[in-house]
Amino acid sequence: MMSLFTRRKVIGLFRLAGLAVPFKFSSLLTAEAQAATNTSDDVHLLSQDGRPPPSVPLRDARLCGPAADRPTSDSKLPNVNWVRGNEARAEWTWAAQLTDNPEAVPNNLGRYLVQIPGVLEKQLDYSTSLIFDTPSFRNGVQISGFVDRVTKELVTNAIAQRRRAWYTMTHHAFLGMQSARRYGTAPDKMAQKMLHLDAPSTPGVFDRHERAALIFANKFATDPQSYSDQDFAEFRAAFGEYDQNVFASVERPFLQLRAAREATAQALVDAKSASDADTLARKAADSVPTTMPEDLLARKINSQFVELCFHSLQFVALAGVFTALNIPDEGPMDDALQPAYPPEFIKKLNGLLAAGSNGIGEIVPPAVVPPTEAIAAGRVKVGPAPLKGARISLASYELNPDRDFGITQGGQSLAAWGWGRGAHLPGSLVSALQYLPDAGREEAMYSLALMFNEDQTRNGVLVAGFVDRVIKELLVQKIYRLSRSRYGLEHHTVFAYDEFLRRYNGGGYRRPGMSDADARRATERALTECTEKLLYLHEANKHTEKYSPVELAAFAWTDVVILRPHEAYRLEPALRQALKSQDEAEIAAGTRWLDMAGGVTRGDAINRLLDHQIAELATFVSHMDGIGRAMTMMKLEVEEPVQIIRGRVGPSGGIVPELDKDGQVTPTGYFNNRPGFHALMRGVGVDERIMTLNELFANPKLNLEITRRLEAGQKSVSISGEDAAKTGEF
Repeated sequence: MMSLFTRRKVIGLFRLAGLAVPFKFSSLLTAEAQAATNTSDDVHLLSQDGRPPPSVPLRDARLCGPAADRPTSDSKLPNVNWVRGNEARAEWTWAAQLTDNPEAVPNNLGRYLVQIPGVLEKQLDYSTSLIFDTPSFRNGVQISGFVDRVTKELVTNAIAQRRRAWYTMTHHAFLGMQSARRYGTAPDKMAQKMLHLDAPSTPGVFDRHERAALIFANKFATDPQSYSDQDFAEFRAAFGEYDQNVFASVERPFLQLRAAREATAQALVDAKSASDADTLARKAADSVPTTMPEDLLARKINSQFVELCFHSLQFVALAGVFTALNIPDEGPMDDALQPAYPPEFIKKLNGLLAAGSNGIGEIVPPAVVPPTEAIAAGRVKVGPAPLKGARISLASYELNPDRDFGITQGGQSLAAWGWGRGAHLPGSLVSALQYLPDAGREEAMYSLALMFNEDQTRNGVLVAGFVDRVIKELLVQKIYRLSRSRYGLEHHTVFAYDEFLRRYNGGGYRRPGMSDADARRATERALTECTEKLLYLHEANKHTEKYSPVELAAFAWTDVVILRPHEAYRLEPALRQALKSQDEAEIAAGTRWLDMAGGVTRGDAINRLLDHQIAELATFVSHMDGIGRAMTMMKLEVEEPVQIIRGRVGPSGGIVPELDKDGQVTPTGYFNNRPGFHALMRGVGVDERIMTLNELFANPKLNLEITRRLEAGQKSVSISGEDAAKTGEF
């Protein structure tokens, strides 16, 4: 069989006509596709010629091109073993299983992620288990592959088409057809599915669970708040029906193993002969029901819902990155797509590719415009709504028996400590990830490298934490005020205040030897500055005096990345210049280390840092957009207070225990005492005006009502969190 890909030299910033590695079907696959779908050679995929160049250089993993065509420092970096090894690994793990003769599949996602090596390192296992795994088990427990591969490709392509992401539309049109062939969907049927992704109710095209997944995907990609409880009920019914149909081949064999081993154990206890033990084991295995037990079915549907939330998160994020930074596909791809799909599909794809942001419509929920000045003046006060109604059962890993010998719990413990910034704070997001034992464990490390880690090096090379943490947290607020993610707004408000306290050495970040007076001033100034920035962040262009040049440039660029990603490249030069000015100032002050690894000049090191920063910011902004949508879809609830033993809080803050009949304290199972999250916000020092803003962004009906009252002449408005909950959204 011919090689799936032909090789072409790769250079740093290259013309789009010579991009990386063009796709090639084997002659057999081409013939099959031609017979099944496309009967005309007249329709060809739109060329990438004329697209803006990629924002950052795309590196080749194997360093196979001539030295003149790649940076001379590339192979001299002390971390080359990690970076190139990880990218080469990506070439195998992300698609090689889809061909009859597996081989490495070079791809521009891997080349792009070389710009943020610490993220690439953790992205590999996370995205592979989340996206490409078929049903996979460990210790008798399913750990990944809850949703079938064809359905995942339909979801991926639906998101790509709705958001008009060139790379994902073409790349995954190819991978979608390859997945259909590999996993038993006829090419002509797959072509029809791909043609109608924006119309999942088209009769006779989709299976019931595919239709439910596409309704999910289209709302995830645009307005997650519009995903109704009726949509979710149909999701559970459709996937429950599908799960029962595949139970015999997916889960039942592992239940049979367990039943046989338990029968064997009992035979040992009963001193049965080896022959009798084998007979009893076989009988126990055969007696396992052929219908899925209700508790296992309910948990699997939860896992499928959470898996699709994180899968869709990933492709909203990747679509944002690819589009904002003009990452090209591995074209020309006509040889791959034109034979595999009917002309009407190629025409539809071409229309989307050519349109870009033109006519894209809204890809975020309807905007909320709060009465900012009235809030800032203290005339509007709204408490945070204690909403209930999560779509999946949420319980801390502390209380859940781990069916996986501690491996799943270990991953959740990492998330609880890492996202808690050194404190043990397992929240609802951690609880949701228990439904994905493999991806959930990997997500923590991936997100820490992307979102939280600073000055992360590997073998003396900076690999993550290129952008200041304060800027990142301000951008999160910008993003969540657009997507209106309640859980994200509230939790990252605490992160924002925490970062300002850390910047000033205030609060719990008091440095040794600091006087009490300085500690108080540090805390006061940190809280004041954070409050001032958060109050006006959504309209920063009206209050430019409150923000630095790099903050203003990043806000403007982020707005476009989220709302009109095809136009983001136009604002990138201003962002690069602002970042460069800040970098130079920080390097001069000694607060930033300039990585000169590889023997580069200072100018090259600065330019390399800027590429790293743009790549990290694009991935960060798009990831936060996606995860906010996921948290809304799951309706994650704010955390309630917990304590290690039963009892009530005493006057000095300790616990007055509730004793059992023997006069003993009763442990609850929780590892530490934790306040409710809204109490934690107040304890950190979050200003009540910011809590009001958060509630109104997440509560559009209440915002409209308050705005109406103010316009009617009411001087002040005060509403409790309990009353706000009557109209609150997740």
